[in-house]
Amino acid sequence: MIRSSLTRGPGVPRGTPSPWSWPVVAALFLAAPLTWLVLARGASGAIAFVGTLAALGIGILAIRRPQIGIAALIVAASFDRPLRLSDGLQPSISGLLLLVFLPALARVWIRSPAVPVWAKLSAGAIAVGAGLSVITAEIPQAALVGAMTWVGVLNLLLAVPALALAEKRFLPQLAVWISAAGVVVGLFGVAQRLGIYGIVGRPYAIGVFDSTFGYYSNFANFAALSLVVSVGLVAVARDRPRYAAIIGWVGIAVNGFSVVGSLSRGALIAAGVGIIIVLVKLGDRPLRLIGALLIAVSTGALLVSVLPRDSVMEFAERFITAQGGDALRQSLQLGGAALASDHPLGVGFGNFSTFVSQGTIVASQALAHSHNTFIQMTLDTGWLGGVGFLVLVGAAVVSGLTSRQYPIASVFAAALGGALVQLTQDFFFFETASLIFFALIVGGSIPPKSDRSEFPGARVALERSGSTK
Repeated sequence: MIRSSLTRGPGVPRGTPSPWSWPVVAALFLAAPLTWLVLARGASGAIAFVGTLAALGIGILAIRRPQIGIAALIVAASFDRPLRLSDGLQPSISGLLLLVFLPALARVWIRSPAVPVWAKLSAGAIAVGAGLSVITAEIPQAALVGAMTWVGVLNLLLAVPALALAEKRFLPQLAVWISAAGVVVGLFGVAQRLGIYGIVGRPYAIGVFDSTFGYYSNFANFAALSLVVSVGLVAVARDRPRYAAIIGWVGIAVNGFSVVGSLSRGALIAAGVGIIIVLVKLGDRPLRLIGALLIAVSTGALLVSVLPRDSVMEFAERFITAQGGDALRQSLQLGGAALASDHPLGVGFGNFSTFVSQGTIVASQALAHSHNTFIQMTLDTGWLGGVGFLVLVGAAVVSGLTSRQYPIASVFAAALGGALVQLTQDFFFFETASLIFFALIVGGSIPPKSDRSEFPGARVALERSGSTK
């Protein structure tokens, strides 16, 4: 039976965090880069066997305490890398862990009334659409891998509001974990900028930095999400752990540096929109709003002052003048929209570049996506999945921003709102790590249906599922 706290033993009062929950997360963060280093240098069969046993052990433990699974996924996504099981099969570590934790996380939300019906239906539409796209895909293996990944990610997403109902401090704790992950990944990005490649390796492209992610824009997108969450930890005092503000301040500094130093226009816009939404939500608290504005202005000035002047000027130039990739982005978006209109079932995950190579879409480069997430989701999961995605993210933003009982949900919704602006010009879900963090942000934006008086028998259902006492 899954108990309400999911990090406590029997008989411990609600709201009392487990004394070993943070040591477990800290140990995972320390072990992750070491494991990554071993894999980068070639893991022997014995090491791979031990790693598999460890993953299965954590998966079994997560059945009892699902928060362990989510913490492990955050760590894995922060240090993700592909595993070369064979020439044609190279899943990521986080992708495999999604399957490992599938039973534990599914058990949390399937029988819980906490997840709104619209969330279940829209997530189901995405999963079904991804599955149907395999039928028409030029490369069905890639589409099948994408569909399986989406099932695991949606399972994770739906577990978040269920866990939030079981333990009210879960959402603030999740925000702390995401902010802390941004700090760790950001510090590795700083090391990369300094030419220290011992663990993260060299950047994918010269002149930009991707830290532990595969591409600089994915790193910048995650830094923007983590920055908004960090600002929210400082601004929203209710229900947060005592140490959350400290982590939030460190997260603001490190993630802010990552966003500005990434030279990503989209990440800066996403972070800016998200922070503005957080500040607007604080409009009914004048003193806290003034303090937050002073924090934002002073932090921005500090970041600009510590960055090299050439980098600041180059970043400003990106907003003033058209970039070489803008024309390519526009052609891919137009071609992707036309392709989506002609394929009701979609073309399948990982199949977009084949249509560029075949000349169906006219573009100077056969890139892997259409540079617009809403178009690409329709291509990857068909019309059904595209509509489901729109409903899911749109309703999540609205429900998060209007929640009164779960103020931290508005922070996640603010981060999601900023991300959606950036997603009109880019696509990041080709990296499982980016998809996992996006799913956590969406899940955190969905306040659980906690007014049990509206649902006859809900209390009984919660007790039977073990989600409450």
